[in-house]
Amino acid sequence: MTNDRTDEKKADRRVLIIRYGEVALKGMNKPYFERVLLERLRFALRDLAGGIRVEREDGLIVAYGKGGMLPCAEDALIRRISKVFGVASVSPAVAVFDRDIRAVSAAATEFMRGRLMEREGIDPTCGAPAPMTF
Repeated sequence: MTNDRTDEKKADRRVLIIRYGEVALKGMNKPYFERVLLERLRFALRDLAGGIRVEREDGLIVAYGKGGMLPCAEDALIRRISKVFGVASVSPAVAVFDRDIRAVSAAATEFMRGRLMEREGIDPTCGAPAPMTF
């Protein structure tokens, strides 16, 4: 039997980095407020098909989907997460587990290329203009 969490960490994955504001200023109650924020985030995302995990990792709150893919459009997730009380900002990112600088650089370049193509209305998977949705 394999552990889903260790299997997910073998490959790069799309994630959302969630930053919180004044929770960090609460001093001795900081762990309590962080735990409450995690519970609120999980509650806000509970109904997503495919599932999404929200965890505290290395002083950040990170949201990611099973199998390395987010369960729905990043923009929709960002809007939903941003409405949770205590969230200061949300940033799309890619988690890279290979510590080689070339691998990190390649993943960052590919991530930004995709983001820029999306911004220009080009589908990054095939290079064709993205369908217009209004």
